[in-house]
This record gives sequence, structure tokens and C-alpha cells, in this order.
Amino acid sequence: MNAPRDHEKVYQGFSLRRQTVIARDKILKMAPGRELNMMVAREVIGHEVVADDILGDTERFIDAAGNSIWGELTPYSEDDEIAEAVINKAVKLGFTDVETWWDFGEGRYLPAEAVCKKALLEIMAGDPN
Repeated sequence: MNAPRDHEKVYQGFSLRRQTVIARDKILKMAPGRELNMMVAREVIGHEVVADDILGDTERFIDAAGNSIWGELTPYSEDDEIAEAVINKAVKLGFTDVETWWDFGEGRYLPAEAVCKKALLEIMAGDPN
């Protein structure tokens, strides 16, 4: 197995797609913010994420022409409007019950946080619906 790249260390050596077992509790205990945003960007949205000492946390976007554009990490778990991108990506991946994801956790989580956690758990399960 290849050694983890620098940005993979942010995830403490795990990747949802590379391991079939991950602590569900770890996802559920994550607070909205950096770690959850990085995990969503990588595992749900499919972007490369790098924690850079100079530029900070960056995310690689691909424009319509296929060019790489690096930008600031998107706060998926902190903003309801931005969490819509997680919903849209989940629909493209074949999930159809996404409108219920806003209420995941029965009030324990803020809406954007709930969407991000539910998306990660569904992708971890590996089978849309």
C-alpha cells in the first residue's frame, strides 16, 4: 500500500473508500468545521484536499474546461446553503432520500452538519438507498 500523502494525514490515515470499517462514532462526534468539511470535500464531493502551512486548508475544484482550480476549503458542514452541494452530489451518486438528511440526528445536529454526517455514513455504507 502506498504511504499516505500529506493531506491524508489530516484524516488520521483513514479513507472511507479505502476501508470498509470506520468508527461511525467518529463521524457522529465530529463538530461542524475543519475536519468534517475536509472529509466531506474528499469523500462525498470527490475533491482533493490539502492542508498547507502557508495557504491553509485548500480544496481542488475542476472547472467546466477540466482545469484544476485551488481554493479555500468549502464550509460544507457550517452553512445550509453550501450543504446543498452535498445534497446535489448525493443525488448524482444515486441517493434519492436526500431531503430527509436535513433532519438526521433528530435535532442533535445543525442542518448542514446533519446533511454532511448523513452523506458520509451513506457513502460508507456503499449502496444508494
